[in-house]
Amino acid sequence: MLNFEVQYLDSGLPELVLPRSEDVGIDVYSRLDLEIPIQTSKLVPTGVCIQSPKGYWLQVQDRSSVSKYCHTLAGIIDQGYCGEILINMYCHLNRDGEIEHKSTSSPLFGYSVDKRCYRVKRGDKIAQLIIRRNYNGEAQFTKVNRLTPTERGNGGFGSTGK
Repeated sequence: MLNFEVQYLDSGLPELVLPRSEDVGIDVYSRLDLEIPIQTSKLVPTGVCIQSPKGYWLQVQDRSSVSKYCHTLAGIIDQGYCGEILINMYCHLNRDGEIEHKSTSSPLFGYSVDKRCYRVKRGDKIAQLIIRRNYNGEAQFTKVNRLTPTERGNGGFGSTGK
């Protein structure tokens, strides 16, 4: 059995729960109320620190319900990292898809008048963690003069059809 040690920094938030056996995502929650202006990103604290067992790491993924408005960025939590997990959320649209009119600006949340934003409330499920195995100890890079030819070759984006 793999043991992930978890330190909870905020007893008012739900604890991590393993998903149903057929699911892989472990929900994490926002520790703060905050707003993410459209076309910007913010680090959202989760109130949890996790020590992964040797040979494992965690991947941060979007929750499908949140991905309509925000995406997660930079989603690798290395085995050696023991600090609070911060979710880097990028807002591409607010909940209503409408411009939200603000009468004031707030340096704390970074929005200004007439900017669209996504509101995150304390306790909202904001992302999922997926347990991943680290194969680096089993891998190597071998320098060659030429790669073995494949059917695809060097065809990049869109080269395999629509």
